[in-house]
Amino acid sequence: MNRKLIINADDFGWSRKVTDQIIECHTNGIITSTTMMVNMPGTDYAASKVNEYPNLSVGLHLNLTEGTPLSEPNAIPDLINEGGVFPGHKQQQHNIVKTSKFDAQIELEVDAQLSKFADFGITPTHCDSHHGIHKAPAVQRALIKLLPKYGVRKIRTPLSYHRIRRDVQIFKGIIPCLMKNGIRLPAIFMHYLSHRRLNNAGLKTPDWKATRYMGLPTNPDSKSEIIACIAATPEGVSEILLHPGNYEESENPSDWHLKTWEADTPICLDEDVKAFIKNTGIQLISYKELGEL
Repeated sequence: MNRKLIINADDFGWSRKVTDQIIECHTNGIITSTTMMVNMPGTDYAASKVNEYPNLSVGLHLNLTEGTPLSEPNAIPDLINEGGVFPGHKQQQHNIVKTSKFDAQIELEVDAQLSKFADFGITPTHCDSHHGIHKAPAVQRALIKLLPKYGVRKIRTPLSYHRIRRDVQIFKGIIPCLMKNGIRLPAIFMHYLSHRRLNNAGLKTPDWKATRYMGLPTNPDSKSEIIACIAATPEGVSEILLHPGNYEESENPSDWHLKTWEADTPICLDEDVKAFIKNTGIQLISYKELGEL
C-alpha cells in the first residue's frame, strides 16, 4: 500500500510553552505540521519562530471557541458572550448551527484571523480549526470564500477513518459503540458531503483524518493506542492530529489541556513510535507536500 501520513500539532501559539513544546516535537519527534492560533497570548512568539523551522508546515488554527476575537465586539455580537470572549465550543457550535444569520459575522472574524496571519508576513500552508468548528457549514462557507484570497488551498478534512479495537468485550464496548455511532450516522454522512464540498471548491484535503477509537473505551496506554491508529491508516494520505504542550503554573490550564499534553507529548517524541512508522513504510509528509508527491 502507498500510505502517507501528516502528523499535525494543533494550538501553536496557545502560549510560549506550548509553542516551544511543539517545536521540540517537530525537531526531535514526529510532528510534520502545526496550526497557529492568532488570538492567543503566545501568537506573536509563535509567529517569530516560523522562519526558523522551514520544514515545519504552519497553517491557521481558526479559533471561534476560546479567547478574545480579533473583530470589534459590536461587529460580531452573536459570536461572543457577555464578557466579550468566545463561548466554549459546545455553545458556539450550537449558536452557529441553529441559524444562518451569523454568516456575515463568521466571515468577518475568519477574515480578521487570516489577515492577522498575513500581517506576520507568512502564508498559511493549510487551515484547520479549534474544536473542529470548521466542520460547521457556515464556517465552511466562509473558508471556501476567503482561503483562496489569502493563498491557502489546503484544509483538514472532516472525514474520519476509525480503527475499531479488537480487545473490547462485546457487551462492555462494541454494543455501546454501535449504539453511539448509529446515532452519529447522519453526522458521518454530512462529513462525507463536507469533504466533497471542500474538494469541489478547489481546496485540497488529506483523504482521511485518522482517529483513535470510534466510541470505544480509550486504551490507557497512549503509545499502544497511537501505534494501532497509525497501523490502521488506509491507502492514501491520512492526518493524525495531536496536542503536545507544556505550561507555566500561572497559566492555570484546564484539566483537558493537562490530560492531553501529558498523553500526547511523550507520544510525539517516543523512539518506538518513530521506529514503527519507519518500519511500516509509511511516509511522513507535511501539508506543504500534500498533493505534490
